[in-house]
Amino acid sequence: MEIKKSYKDYKKLVWNVSTEFTQALARIMFFYIVNDLETAKNLAKITSPYLPKVPSKLLKELSEAIEEEIKAKSDIEKEKAKEKVKKAFVKLFYYTV
Repeated sequence: MEIKKSYKDYKKLVWNVSTEFTQALARIMFFYIVNDLETAKNLAKITSPYLPKVPSKLLKELSEAIEEEIKAKSDIEKEKAKEKVKKAFVKLFYYTV
């Protein structure tokens, strides 16, 4: 029960827009990993306008890939979408290095 409350408290805090790219990426990754795809997608979408051109474009790509995963109906569609999400995360990691 305590974990659920902590999660809800954290989820409220993340909507304070971060213009720090690595912090925003960590937030998005967290929600993606815990399978809260809607929050991960929305964080990527709302953060992208506050960042420079390249990371903004990469976050939009990630947001679109997560949206595809959310909307996927079949297992094949879901796997293809997950592959796009992985590629988008890899691009974001390469950008940060």
